[in-house]
Amino acid sequence: VYPSPYGGTWASRFSVMTTAAVKKAAEKLKRSILSIASELLETSANDLEIRGGTIYVKGSDSSISLEQLAAKAYRDNVKTRNHTSLQAEHFFDFPTFNTGVAGEINMSATYGISTHIAIVQIDPETFKPTILRYVAVHDCGKILNKQIVDGQIVGGIVQGIGATLYERIVYDVNGQILTSSFVDYLLPTSVETPEILVDHLETPSLFSELGSKGMGEGPLIPVAAAIANAVEDALKIRINRSHISSQQLWESMKNNKNKLRTNG
Repeated sequence: VYPSPYGGTWASRFSVMTTAAVKKAAEKLKRSILSIASELLETSANDLEIRGGTIYVKGSDSSISLEQLAAKAYRDNVKTRNHTSLQAEHFFDFPTFNTGVAGEINMSATYGISTHIAIVQIDPETFKPTILRYVAVHDCGKILNKQIVDGQIVGGIVQGIGATLYERIVYDVNGQILTSSFVDYLLPTSVETPEILVDHLETPSLFSELGSKGMGEGPLIPVAAAIANAVEDALKIRINRSHISSQQLWESMKNNKNKLRTNG
């Protein structure tokens, strides 16, 4: 299987590129299997069907298992007209790559859609933000495996919460890192993880083989913005950083009060 020209699981393309190559290769292999079976069963490939690991002649008891067919294909190449390999390959090139404005490249195969909502509470004394509930609705086209998709969404959200509220690389004045271990570099655990509600829309892509869209990056990207917007709404201040700390919020509130006094 060759998901060319830009293979790999990065850029939300596995369910679009690799699965398309797998599907096309499987279709080629199926045609080869039916071709071999048609010779062995002395019938047209159009009169055959595959069920439960066995190839049957439609409307007949005549059949051959895939195991028996593989043995004959590899050991009896005279009778099967030199069909000696049950192997197929396919090079998949996504149709919308390198399209659009001249000089620009479309690096994502498809684009998923998501909406995230964070309900955040701010402690009036410490200014510590706490996420009470988090809601995410995703449209990644046709869902191929719901359990994996749900895991990606929850995992991406928790990763985004960590980057926004906990994780931070800190150096001293000499450039020495101060957060070199998990004692100082904080990560959200199950204790800090809020209630996460997940729902799905399925709008199949018109371009991918299975109607699927990218999924990997969608759950992480909106998290910082959702949390920042909730904090802005609660405190009526402007958040201009992707990492939010209690100290930052205290300083922002202090500066905001000073501006009000000056203007007043």
